[in-house]
Amino acid sequence: MSKKIILIAIASVFILGLGYWIFHNTNPEQAEKEAITINVYFNNTNLNPNAEDCSKVYLLIRTVPKTLGVGKAALEELFKGPTEGEKSQGYTSWFSEKTKDILKSIKIENNTAYVDLKDIRQIIPNVSASCGSAEFLAEIEATLKQFDSVARVIIAIDGNPSTFYEWIQIGCSEENDFCDETPFKKPVADDEEAKQIITNRAKEAISAIKDKDALKLSNLVHPDKGVRFSPYSHVDLEKNIVFSPAQASAFFQDKKAYLWGVYDGSGEPINLTPSEYYNKFIYDADFSSAPEIGYNRIIGTGNIINNVFESYPNAIIVEYHFSGFDPQYEGMDWKSLELAFEKKDATWYLVGIIHGQWTI
Repeated sequence: MSKKIILIAIASVFILGLGYWIFHNTNPEQAEKEAITINVYFNNTNLNPNAEDCSKVYLLIRTVPKTLGVGKAALEELFKGPTEGEKSQGYTSWFSEKTKDILKSIKIENNTAYVDLKDIRQIIPNVSASCGSAEFLAEIEATLKQFDSVARVIIAIDGNPSTFYEWIQIGCSEENDFCDETPFKKPVADDEEAKQIITNRAKEAISAIKDKDALKLSNLVHPDKGVRFSPYSHVDLEKNIVFSPAQASAFFQDKKAYLWGVYDGSGEPINLTPSEYYNKFIYDADFSSAPEIGYNRIIGTGNIINNVFESYPNAIIVEYHFSGFDPQYEGMDWKSLELAFEKKDATWYLVGIIHGQWTI
């Protein structure tokens, strides 16, 4: 056996061993079990005697399962109220075991958190007092503003901000967008009619992509925003390439090499023509026959943080997913193609094509 062959064999064993170690130390199932810490804020009668400042709140740390919905997790912990041990240290709150399930939904858009609560007026009736409302609001706002994505908070009861702000005797003003109900209306993702429209739109898109029908695909592309191509499920809003409908219509005729991003692991630039990019980072599997299709939920997960919902806050995401192809890789060879759609006027347009796979 030549020296060259021996070296190749040694290198192969090393790479396989490294791959095994990486998988068994970064298994996505294990990652899902990881915990994170978040902050919640309560009043404290020892630190704030006589309630000299009703809006003064104090930090406590909670440990919760790892989640992308950190705002929701933080509110759910807050609404459980302080523990018995924390109460013995002077921590107090309007929130308790009775309020642990009051959160209906939370949505963060344009640095504003829209918090919709169940009707709590009979559960904690005294909040409407001036000091009570200040404490109530301070605990929620401090808990949510720990996140950089939240600069202000608007609250509703059963989708109606007027009900909430009139109850706490603040009323509607510019600070709460004059109690505009629009952000609290039923999310498009839960609208069955819209879901059917978007699902059909996704079928058109995946068919056009499979058939390399650039003209058909270009007609689905957002007329103003174009479509962004992301080689991995962590979208880079600054570096990922955006094609206009006109550029998309000539996708396969375009022989220019573009910088689409960098390869995971090596960091080397992804310099490819559109056709080369298509083969490697768009349709590297027959996604039209994918066994699992996700509607506005993430299926494929790996080491890389999937930020499609943060990158496309006004979009609906349809994911075509293969959980794996070769059993020996135990799911490490999964692949996904995510299509992001945003609404303009009465039509849903394609704004993002995101390729997902296991990354090191």
